[in-house]
Amino acid sequence: MQDTTTDERLLIKVTEIVEVVKDIREFLPRTIEPKADPPQHGDANWVIDYLEISESTFYRNVRGKLLTPVLRIGTREYYDREEVYDLLRRVKETRRSVGFLAKHTTPEEAPASFFMSLSRRLDSHMDGFGPRVHRLKALSPHQ
Repeated sequence: MQDTTTDERLLIKVTEIVEVVKDIREFLPRTIEPKADPPQHGDANWVIDYLEISESTFYRNVRGKLLTPVLRIGTREYYDREEVYDLLRRVKETRRSVGFLAKHTTPEEAPASFFMSLSRRLDSHMDGFGPRVHRLKALSPHQ
């Protein structure tokens, strides 16, 4: 006789759980939104791994010459992945090393982020120098 009451209690609990699950499903969104795109920036370690170069090669030939950071969080610099992909494409097309490209890259071939980074650095260093330096910056053709 104890078994039937236990079975009945279990059945009641299971039906309560089913009702709660139905209520929860009503509040859930009908479609699952796709995840956001992966970040478009890679740190120095990612660039080194992707280009298959050593850390010293990266700091000697790539950083500041072929690639410039587009984002800095604390002391960590992040590089635009598209620029890294373009650099690897250039290395494969020319069949030259990263060091060769670093020595033979003209300012016209440098990525646009190089000039944005340079402009930001110039702005941050000019703040304490007064109006004469700001007039010089206004006359600069690279704005």
